[in-house]
Amino acid sequence: MSSSYLTQLKRLTNPALTASLNDLLQRNTLHMRRDTHSCLKDFISLLSGIACSIAFISPSLVQATLPDSTLAQAPELRQTVSTGNPAGSAPFAPTGWEIFSLENAARLYNVGHGFQVTINPEQLDLKTTKGDSLTLSLSAWGYDDALQPAAKGNIKISGNRVDIDHGHGLNEWYLNGAFGVEQGFTLSHAPDGAQTGSGNLRVDLSLGGNLRPEMNEEGLVFKDSKGRIQLSYGQLTAFDADGNILDAKMAITEGRLRLSVDDSNARYPLVIDPLLEGDVQVAPDYTDRQRGADFGFSVAIDGTTAVVGAYQHPELNGATGEYGAAFVFEIDSNNNWNQVAKLTSPAQETERFGWAVSIKNDVIVAGAPKYDNGATSRAGRAFVFVREGGVWGQTPVAELTPNDPAPGAQFGYAVDVANPQGGNDYTVVVGAWGDDK
Repeated sequence: MSSSYLTQLKRLTNPALTASLNDLLQRNTLHMRRDTHSCLKDFISLLSGIACSIAFISPSLVQATLPDSTLAQAPELRQTVSTGNPAGSAPFAPTGWEIFSLENAARLYNVGHGFQVTINPEQLDLKTTKGDSLTLSLSAWGYDDALQPAAKGNIKISGNRVDIDHGHGLNEWYLNGAFGVEQGFTLSHAPDGAQTGSGNLRVDLSLGGNLRPEMNEEGLVFKDSKGRIQLSYGQLTAFDADGNILDAKMAITEGRLRLSVDDSNARYPLVIDPLLEGDVQVAPDYTDRQRGADFGFSVAIDGTTAVVGAYQHPELNGATGEYGAAFVFEIDSNNNWNQVAKLTSPAQETERFGWAVSIKNDVIVAGAPKYDNGATSRAGRAFVFVREGGVWGQTPVAELTPNDPAPGAQFGYAVDVANPQGGNDYTVVVGAWGDDK
């Protein structure tokens, strides 16, 4: 891949986005959890108020059609909020998050969170790489005064998602991704059959395995015999068909995990949406460790590779100053994260390389929003690195700048990369929040 393959397609201003951004919205890293939904709305608002540039890493994509505005995507966003399902009929499974079919069951692996999960019509069975186990099974649901046992469901697998239809308007689902394993319960109507809620809705889950559940201020954690946290279950959110956030709580009651939602006046369908995560730490020791580097200010992960930005990393080739760097880690068969590369740009003090990072397959993009483009101070720049033969190149294959760099634009303040067409065709989106043209 050479820099000649990078062709700036179009300079975007309010409110245009491209088809590649629609791909980014559908990617698991921006999946429409309700807690990330607000972030996504902020993300779209941010793009509508700044200048943005899009580059295609392949001339074959230069003729791609651009939509007129983000408004065309609104039905997709509403569908996701109201049904818990991403819009579109084609299953979408980012590499590494696929769910595999077993006999009347599903199997998923989440290397980044250190566990494998088997889901059958009656329960979730999780095993960590350290040998610990957890089971979760839906036992009852309904209103406080009219609980009903959960019926055995039918499993359906689509990409990185598995659904269990329990009947009576209740669909249990799981989504495997970089966040962990997202669990959801979508109710097409209230337990009493009404389309408007009227009480304290409950979903009760039975717990099993050798890990000990314990509530803390952030939710539920699962500890091993030595008191170490191995899993967390939290970020509980609930919302109705209009996207209204509902009061939701979790508690351990009589040995069960209880999810409670006040659905008074809520309009169905309704989604209850917690998240299950592994307690996995990217290697804290890395080469050129420096005080004040802000290692971890930006993080991106794709499959078994993570890139971590340290935009104030103070040393480069013997010189001192806030140059910035990005560190690349890959996970091994023992679930250990190992550094495989350190990425930098042509040295400029205070350029803040690594302020934003993104990765997709064999392509990493890192932003340096305070990079001086010639006489244009703090115009910013984004750098593209590729992995060839399993090795990350230390020299950027391309340096991205807008056609009309503006002083203080900070091009590279936000970056993302997608691979919507597969193959060697990649799309890079770069934000320049200080561009007021």
